[in-house]
Amino acid sequence: GGGGGGGGGDETAVDAEESDDEAAVAAEMCFWCTGLQHERGNATLFACDFCDHWCCEGCIRSNLGESEVADVQSADPWRCYRCDATPITQLVERCEALQRKRQRQQQRRALARLQRATRAEHQRPEAQRGRGRAFASRTHDGASTPTRRPEGAKETSPP
Repeated sequence: GGGGGGGGGDETAVDAEESDDEAAVAAEMCFWCTGLQHERGNATLFACDFCDHWCCEGCIRSNLGESEVADVQSADPWRCYRCDATPITQLVERCEALQRKRQRQQQRRALARLQRATRAEHQRPEAQRGRGRAFASRTHDGASTPTRRPEGAKETSPP
């Protein structure tokens, strides 16, 4: 029993080391782009002085402009945008407004599709819409089979 437990302990120690390594890598990664800007050569990272988050220069520049990059470089201490969202408030508001606009457009398109489908349904001949009156006709062997007769049509006897 002790040998199996020892192996489990070693695996736990390795798992803990891997978790620590992953946490260290994640801690030194931009919370905004999760490293995508780094691949484009924008690898300068700014560490928040109040939490464990980092933000890269590329994300700051592309989202907030060059002046914000200069503000971050000169800030001592610096609060990330999770600790102080003031610099991104207008960006968040614009994003939310665009999301609402997109949602309204999608709703209008869905309503227009529904209206077109409804108009097409009403333009089809009534017999094709399945609104005829049902009746039974007799086959040659005398069996009754359900069929549909358009409204207003008279029932006829089989020959």
